[in-house]
Amino acid sequence: MGRLLALLAVLLASFALGKAADDWRLAAVVAAMGTVLAAIGPRWDVDRGRRLLTAAMGGGAGYIVAKLLYEPHAGALDEGWTRFAAACILAASARFLLMGSGARSVTTGLVFTALLAIGETHVAGYGIFVALFVVISMWAPIVQSEHALLARTQGRRLAAGAGVLLLGVSMATVVTLGARRAYDWLSSRERSTALLWSPRIGFSDQIDLGALDGLLDSDTVVLRVRGPRVDYLRGTVLDSYAGGRWFRSKHAEVEVPAIFAGEAERDDVVKITAVSERTDRFFVPLEARSLTVTPPSVLVDPLGSLKKTTRRGDVGSQFVVGPRDRAAPEAPDASDLALPSTLRPRLVELATEWTAGAGTPAEKLDAIESRLKTGYHYARAFARVSGPDPVLDFLFGNRNGHCEYFATALALVARAAGIPARFVGGYRVGEQSPFGYYVVRERNAHAWVEAWVPGRGWTTRDATPDLELPQNQEHRSGYLASLSDGLSVGYDDVVDWLQRRTLEQTAVAWAVGSAILVWIVARGVRRRGLAEAGTREDEVALPCLEVLLSTLARAGVAYDGRESIERLAARTPDPEAARLLERYAAYRYGGVGDVDSLTGDVAAYARRSGPPASSASPAGNDG
Repeated sequence: MGRLLALLAVLLASFALGKAADDWRLAAVVAAMGTVLAAIGPRWDVDRGRRLLTAAMGGGAGYIVAKLLYEPHAGALDEGWTRFAAACILAASARFLLMGSGARSVTTGLVFTALLAIGETHVAGYGIFVALFVVISMWAPIVQSEHALLARTQGRRLAAGAGVLLLGVSMATVVTLGARRAYDWLSSRERSTALLWSPRIGFSDQIDLGALDGLLDSDTVVLRVRGPRVDYLRGTVLDSYAGGRWFRSKHAEVEVPAIFAGEAERDDVVKITAVSERTDRFFVPLEARSLTVTPPSVLVDPLGSLKKTTRRGDVGSQFVVGPRDRAAPEAPDASDLALPSTLRPRLVELATEWTAGAGTPAEKLDAIESRLKTGYHYARAFARVSGPDPVLDFLFGNRNGHCEYFATALALVARAAGIPARFVGGYRVGEQSPFGYYVVRERNAHAWVEAWVPGRGWTTRDATPDLELPQNQEHRSGYLASLSDGLSVGYDDVVDWLQRRTLEQTAVAWAVGSAILVWIVARGVRRRGLAEAGTREDEVALPCLEVLLSTLARAGVAYDGRESIERLAARTPDPEAARLLERYAAYRYGGVGDVDSLTGDVAAYARRSGPPASSASPAGNDG
């Protein structure tokens, strides 16, 4: 009955996998293989190490089956998670061949791991799968250990079953609804300000002043950067401003499809990978040459921003540092100098004051940056006075604000000075993991400016005081804080390496590995069978050991033939008997000592301990 319940868990996970991957052929093969292994039943009684090898053989088979049958497509479970889930299910199924109660508990754990992997995508009825799994996993111990429960009345059995079912459904409902409510609460959480609107949180085609502030409390990892350090990863570039909000002009809204495929094998390549599939933007710096992306199909706007065209799939990019030759932002137009009519008079006056004495556009930008960095303060909490535009209050009233205020002020004052400028939202790169790559967290969200300088093109400018944002300064994180992310990166590297192997390479490697593992497991089974069948001729115990064991049996120290002589000596309370056992082991297995002397000492010890027993206990295998 216990094996049947474990099989039900395997079939449940197989069905969930088919629904998540939208591939019922894969689900049917995995379920059929699990059913066959369960029908064969327990055949091997092996040690723990060979139990792990047996599970590894099943996991390898699951990986091969998923790689052979599964074709990833939009809206379905990611290819890597599909292979991982199939490997866990068949690793669990392989343990049906093993004897012992421990096999069943590990089988349940592997199936649970498979369900967690399947939960990486939105599966209709996922809560039902979890509830049924909880019922099965809770019912199995009852069936296995409480045999008396089956002998009770039918009514009690039905009540117990209903209770288990209700508990499983309740637990699944609480977990599902609780997680959703927590997510909704976190998603809707906004910092309170005195502004007259609720800012949009995060990066989009419209960014309000204060939109990035909601990210600055989060340690969630969003990007990983490998290779030489780069900074200012641009994700959103906007060229129109009005009433505290940046957005794209009509010209900048035109997005052109493009394909940036390829992979460079150079030491100076920078690789950026997004952690979540929900990210639809590619975060790359302005200086990104020979740019390629994953997935290769993208949408590019005139400002040089890139979006992916599919809903699913991990976002990644690689490039070398240098002037852009792909997705380069276009030269400035009228929108990059536009100012709201309500702001123009005061901004022109301020720009004239701040840039007095500066001749070139670069010198004017330096002067504006210096004024903002020295005369204004970075603040997370502040009160904004209502008026025609919040940036006026920042520039002329309460001189406190987030990075968006500094970037907006720099862009608008630069425009008032006749310099084309755009607002950029993205991430800074400062934290280096001890495992050799850079980690970008949500708290590294930042806003800055790209300004046009004749002869140099678009240049990155940042007026936010650097000392106010220590998380964006270059630093190394501790090993303990980086361990979890390091393990995730290691897993991703293994999956990436496996995905690069051809099907023929993977199949041959699995076949060779499985043959070796089968030989190891079979060898363990044969050894255990020999031990149970009896001892070999050259392992027959010496007569003196039989006398000594009989004497110990009369004293209450029993020996069942499976324990080593050394362990028996360690638990023998009589020191003299323990020394005799140690002498016997030294002579029997190491050739140390004299057998005649040992035999005489054992006989003398037996005479002192009392009359011999009427029948001596067999020594059995002394090893």
